[in-house]
Amino acid sequence: MSLPPSWIPASRRIFGASSLSDACLEYSDTNEDIDLTLKTLDVQPGHVVVGVTANADLLLSALRYDPAFVAGFDLNPAQNALAELKRTAIHSLDYHDYLVLLGYRTHPRRRKIFESLLPVCRLWSVISGPAKI
Repeated sequence: MSLPPSWIPASRRIFGASSLSDACLEYSDTNEDIDLTLKTLDVQPGHVVVGVTANADLLLSALRYDPAFVAGFDLNPAQNALAELKRTAIHSLDYHDYLVLLGYRTHPRRRKIFESLLPVCRLWSVISGPAKI
């Protein structure tokens, strides 16, 4: 699968990458005040939340308000893959393993935790070659 779509000019493609396996994360953590942003947005049950994926923290945090739908978009497919990885990890891992996966805790099983999520991460399936963490 070649990303991004051919209609995106070469000068605007994934910071020079032509596929997810070549893309780099630009935002893996946030320094924004997510609670203040969500309070300002006033997300309510049944709302639709749409935003730039970036590191996905804001969009994933919006889920606690029970919106009908949350969608993220980003020209960099690595950001969307990170969002899918985090979403899958939230559903699949306990809190300790989630922190290990994201690098907040050190543990020799970090790679195994990561690899255990790959079969269920939809966007990560387009990565070719060995995973780099």
